[in-house]
Amino acid sequence: MYTPAMFNPPNDLVIRRLDFRQYIKEGQLITNAVAQNTYYHLSVACVQRRFPKFSSDLITVHKDLESRLLPEHKLLLEHFFQS
Repeated sequence: MYTPAMFNPPNDLVIRRLDFRQYIKEGQLITNAVAQNTYYHLSVACVQRRFPKFSSDLITVHKDLESRLLPEHKLLLEHFFQS
């Protein structure tokens, strides 16, 4: 469930990953045939629910994004990369 606070800094940062989405339909696990962008909260625990071996050292902050980060974004990223 999304709340308005999730769209305000610093909670507007997400992890984007190309992935094959999965969902349950009529009791069966269905995997899409085409990879799509999937989005996760900026939380190791959130991503590890889907990818147990995930760690923060696999993440890159793109250069074009760095100049647009607010101080609160930078604090959140520092915490994220320390976890």
